[in-house]
Amino acid sequence: MASLLLKDIKKVYKNGFKAVKNVNLEIKDKEFLVLVGPSGCGKSTILRMIAGLENISKGKLFIDDVLVNDMEPKDRNIAMVFQNYALYPHMTVFDNMSFGLKIRKMDKKKIKERVYWAAEILGIKDLLSRKPSKLSGGQRQRVALGRAIVRDPKVFLMDEPLSNLDAKLRVQTRAEIIKLHQKLNTTFIYVTHDQTEAMTMGSRIVVIKDGDIKQVDTPQNIYNNPADKFVASFIGSPQMNFLECEVIDKKEKTAIKLGESIIYLDECYGNKLKKEDYLGKQVTLGVRPEDITFNKEKSMNKIVGKVDFIEYLGSENYIYMSTEIGNLVMKSNIKDRVFIGEEKDIYFNVEKIHFFDKETEKKI
Repeated sequence: MASLLLKDIKKVYKNGFKAVKNVNLEIKDKEFLVLVGPSGCGKSTILRMIAGLENISKGKLFIDDVLVNDMEPKDRNIAMVFQNYALYPHMTVFDNMSFGLKIRKMDKKKIKERVYWAAEILGIKDLLSRKPSKLSGGQRQRVALGRAIVRDPKVFLMDEPLSNLDAKLRVQTRAEIIKLHQKLNTTFIYVTHDQTEAMTMGSRIVVIKDGDIKQVDTPQNIYNNPADKFVASFIGSPQMNFLECEVIDKKEKTAIKLGESIIYLDECYGNKLKKEDYLGKQVTLGVRPEDITFNKEKSMNKIVGKVDFIEYLGSENYIYMSTEIGNLVMKSNIKDRVFIGEEKDIYFNVEKIHFFDKETEKKI
């Protein structure tokens, strides 16, 4: 098993493009760490530097306290699962899975034992004599995982391994990879641009933008306490709503002004905005769709919205609304009777709203 340490890691290409900027990251032994971010943010480059497939421009990479910057990929005891599976089309599943072991000149009996062991874990024993062209996308993915497992590596690296699967198979394979991690009890580093994958799979998530790490934390903490506006917008589906507002003092209480509407804040957040000198200033309010409701006993703390569109999803609905200060989306119980074109009073759960500085976009 292995722990990893990335210390001041940078990747700069010959044309001057900075793909990765000063990344510092400690990856614990046996954890499932997910690197997530939009396409082109540098997450796959970080993975390839760990694997030794990309040179590190600056910084140090340690695996189990051993500096590996100049170590060949084959000597790092790392296995990588690629997006396109990279199976040899002319070889059977058995030969694909055993190829790396044969290169290492492992005993034939041990090779067979390891291949059958991995095939048993992945449920593909009956596929060992087939070639990749005779397999479905999900089966090919299992073979690619099996090829990695048989090597018994210290670290598994996975670069968007589910992106070629259909939606139903992605969910199924996601669960299988989580179970695989639990069975193998080793370190997994997983790259995806899909925040749902990140939230459901990772014991910790690393959110990356433009080569910079924006936040590292558990899925729950990142969702509930995003470090900045980018993280708040990227994690969560539908994404967090953002509205511009002014912080005001109203009847000795801190409130926010949204157009002509006034919303009073709870004492904790109100005091924080006061203390950090935001009274009279514009800030960005963030509220998640599930923290907006139509039903409230009190008549204050509301804004008025018009229903523009409804997405019916069975157990819940996504309701898209326009207000005087911008558009927003909310999650609604199917019992709520709502009609397109209808005007509704909208209430925010003031204990769950977030505020971000307009200039720095950091959470206040």
